[in-house]
Amino acid sequence: ASTRVMGTCAVGGQAAGTAAAMCIHKNCLPRGLSGAMDQLQQKLLRDDCFIPGIKNHDPDDHARTADITASSNLHNSPPEAVINGISRNCENTVNCWESNGFAKEGEWISLVFKAPVQVGQVRLTFDSNLNRPLKITLSSKRMAEEQVGVPAELVKNYQVSLFLGGEAVGHCAVTDNFQRLNVLRFEDKPLCDRILVRITATNGYPNAKIFEIRVYDSLE
Repeated sequence: ASTRVMGTCAVGGQAAGTAAAMCIHKNCLPRGLSGAMDQLQQKLLRDDCFIPGIKNHDPDDHARTADITASSNLHNSPPEAVINGISRNCENTVNCWESNGFAKEGEWISLVFKAPVQVGQVRLTFDSNLNRPLKITLSSKRMAEEQVGVPAELVKNYQVSLFLGGEAVGHCAVTDNFQRLNVLRFEDKPLCDRILVRITATNGYPNAKIFEIRVYDSLE
């Protein structure tokens, strides 16, 4: 039973730790954050926490104002879903972009900005199948239901390319990814007017899926 609640404890610890860091930054006691609850919630969402009823409205996130297109998509999983502010499916609502199949050259999603923006980091939230059964149990029946290893839906190999006026100004390739939240930093903070994310492999799922894309000029 003690091990079973570790996930809950971890989430609570992340919230408390983020709040403590804000107290240090603001030079205040915890009660001093009573007027900064929205800021705390937005910081937690940025780090892939889930707060029911709270959406991303971070004014520093350049992706929120970009025009989004993709190589293909299922009818209920449009590319614009990556900036709808919710980074997981809720009840019967799908909040991710999902491609319609997988082309030989991979599937892509593009963000075009109305004016060039400085890019210090790109944050991508992939699908790690939060609905799959993961239980600490001695039951052989329950053990047989569990999916061992990296979720098939999780993106494995992908590339992020930055462009300005059609010219490449930044590039990052990731292989053998096993994490839901990926944070890519571009140390030179190039100006760009388009970001292209090309997915070349998943861990077995037939479509490419992304829940959220965020773009910031800061490296932190």
